[in-house]
Amino acid sequence: MPRQSAPGSAGSGMSSAEAKALVAEASERQRFRYRDSGIRWNSELSGRRLAEHAKLAPAAEALLASAYARLGLSFRAHDRILKLARTIADLSGSDGVGEEHVAEAVQYRCLDTAVPV
Repeated sequence: MPRQSAPGSAGSGMSSAEAKALVAEASERQRFRYRDSGIRWNSELSGRRLAEHAKLAPAAEALLASAYARLGLSFRAHDRILKLARTIADLSGSDGVGEEHVAEAVQYRCLDTAVPV
């Protein structure tokens, strides 16, 4: 993740209480979405359920396909990005998974990968 400003400095982002509320809202979205499915979190999605609940907008689908090809991602990495994008969408209060959610998830994936020197 990008380096954050020091706590209390100008532009330091949201407070702990604001972050807690945001996470609680995202958790409630997931609890409601999966209420009758036997799962609780986006991380538990796989196969058909992943395709159903993390359905991408066309631009988001194109971006993920491009990242998949350019970065040489595995199927596992593809699905992990998709689950993360679903979670990012929940945190932003979005019902759908858009291009901006996929872009952010891909960025986190790239930060998680060792860069050859």
